[in-house]
Amino acid sequence: MPPPASARLRPFAVGLTALGLGALAYLSLRPSAFLSEVGWIPRWLSHWADHHGVLRNAVAFLALGLFVFASVGRRPRHGLALAAFAIVIEVPQIWLPQRVFDGRDIGASFGGLAVAWLLVWVARKLGRLRGA
Repeated sequence: MPPPASARLRPFAVGLTALGLGALAYLSLRPSAFLSEVGWIPRWLSHWADHHGVLRNAVAFLALGLFVFASVGRRPRHGLALAAFAIVIEVPQIWLPQRVFDGRDIGASFGGLAVAWLLVWVARKLGRLRGA
């Protein structure tokens, strides 16, 4: 019997997670914080992000958390790994001349992860109640 669909899609989910982590690391560690200078980000999104400094961290980690917790799993180690990643990509900004380390960015990232954790938990509870 073939493995369930979730098992077959797991390598794809892990690959997309790695891509998302790489993109966040790149955007956090590049010399300029302005996303409007990044050609592959849609203009409307870069404009919004450039005008919502700390909030953009919450939104980015909310999206990343939703994907990871829904596809790879909502285990404590996944949440802790993403929280550690938020710290790891913020701290090097201390040494980047045009960037600024800001603890609020880490807090916003943690907040986005917490909301993602809660939303996936609620979605799974509702899915079970409806017979999914």
